[in-house]
Amino acid sequence: MVADKIHSALVVEDDADWSIYLKDQLEHVAAGTRYITNSSSTTSPYGDDWDMLWLGHCGSSFSKKERTRRYVVENDPTVIGPNHYSLHYHPDMKTAGYGNSSRVVYRPGIVTCTQAYALSLRGARKMLQHYTTIQYFLPIDWEHNGICSKQILDFQCLAVHPPMWGHHRSAGYENRNSDITQKKGEFRKKAETLNIAHSARLNAANILTKGMDAVTSQYDDMPELHGDLKARED
Repeated sequence: MVADKIHSALVVEDDADWSIYLKDQLEHVAAGTRYITNSSSTTSPYGDDWDMLWLGHCGSSFSKKERTRRYVVENDPTVIGPNHYSLHYHPDMKTAGYGNSSRVVYRPGIVTCTQAYALSLRGARKMLQHYTTIQYFLPIDWEHNGICSKQILDFQCLAVHPPMWGHHRSAGYENRNSDITQKKGEFRKKAETLNIAHSARLNAANILTKGMDAVTSQYDDMPELHGDLKARED
């Protein structure tokens, strides 16, 4: 990426899954990153003042250092309810005044797992500079979390909650969830994708045979919407 001067890149794990409405979701993320970074770039829909966008993860929190800008999408029909979160931790949406059907773009405190993240060329250069000089290397998500939360080399990181990419778990023994798990565990009869309502993988057969009108959610109890979808700066 650095050698070829690629402006930005999306890194996605091979067992990740996403919403079939991803394009619509990303339009709001782009508006959020421009607002949070105060960017008026005309060359990138996401602006030019960010290093990493953490779009798929298994846990995140708001930054505790300072209250920074946030971008909130309310009444989003693609957002799962808190009862379906499969996350190690998550931002306190209720205290922040955000409803159960809201998605927020923000500067994170802690983030774990790397289902999907975007890197800018500037961010890739900073990562390469930092990671080639450290003595001990932690698991990659914790290294990413460190460079983000500590703002090493003035690293600028933004995240999204709920995440927009999730871990897909196919039918079969649970040790298929991860390459580092040895025990077979329980047998999963039905495939699932964590934290994603309208899964692309789970809806693939429906879309191919019946079209987009046949798309379904994994969950019957999606959050109640209170009006039309809208975005606001916070």
